[in-house]
Amino acid sequence: MTDDAREPVFEQDDEAELLDDLEPRILTADEISNIDDLAVRTVVVPGWGGAVKIRPLLLHEVTRINELSWRGKKQDTLKANALYLSRALVSPQLTFAQALGFIQTKSAASIAKIVNAILDDSAPTEEAVDRAEAEFRR
Repeated sequence: MTDDAREPVFEQDDEAELLDDLEPRILTADEISNIDDLAVRTVVVPGWGGAVKIRPLLLHEVTRINELSWRGKKQDTLKANALYLSRALVSPQLTFAQALGFIQTKSAASIAKIVNAILDDSAPTEEAVDRAEAEFRR
C-alpha cells in the first residue's frame, strides 16, 4: 500500500474540531441577550448616486406591518413598503408620509433595492420557512 492510499490520520483535537463544525454549540439565554444581531448596514442605491443606512426589523415590527397593510385578502403593497421604509431606514430617517411620497415619485428600481435589502435582513427566507414548517410537522 502506498502512502497516498492510506486513510488520513486525525489527532483527537482535529476530530473535536470537525464535530464542532457539524454540531454547533447551543447558546445560553445570556449569550443570546448579548448578541447584537441588529447591525446597521449601508445600501448603495446607484440610481440615486449615493447610499442609505438600514437596520433589520424586529419580528414584532414585521408582524405589525403585515397586519396594518392587509385589507381582507389583499395586501396594500404601497402601504407595506412605506411602513418598511419608515421603520427601517436609519439614515435618512423618513416619516410614513415621506416614504409614501418617495414610493410614488422615485424610481421603482431604487425603492425596490432598499425595500428588498430591508426584507433580506428582516424576514425569513423561503428556505427558512420550509425548514420551520418541516420541524413543526414532526
